[in-house]
Amino acid sequence: MRARLRRCPERGLIDGNIGALEIETVVTKSEVRKLLRARLKRCPELGLSNLIVNTVLEPPDPFKPNKRRLPRKSFVLVAASLVAIVGVFVAFNLWP
Repeated sequence: MRARLRRCPERGLIDGNIGALEIETVVTKSEVRKLLRARLKRCPELGLSNLIVNTVLEPPDPFKPNKRRLPRKSFVLVAASLVAIVGVFVAFNLWP
């Protein structure tokens, strides 16, 4: 059983190393941050602003990429409800 567990199909027998390798260089916190920011800049589909835009607007049409994206009906309903609630609060509590 142990012989089967220690065998790596791509490389043959392994010498007790189960996949974790020693790192040759030490990377500082600021270097990791720079590498992460560079990686995220290469992926424009990631980010908080894209999450907010995709929550508020309808999904883009793949056949008409230049078409304007309209707001989702559910977002418009929630926004109108919140405006109505704030309006009622202001009208009954703050209006003289």
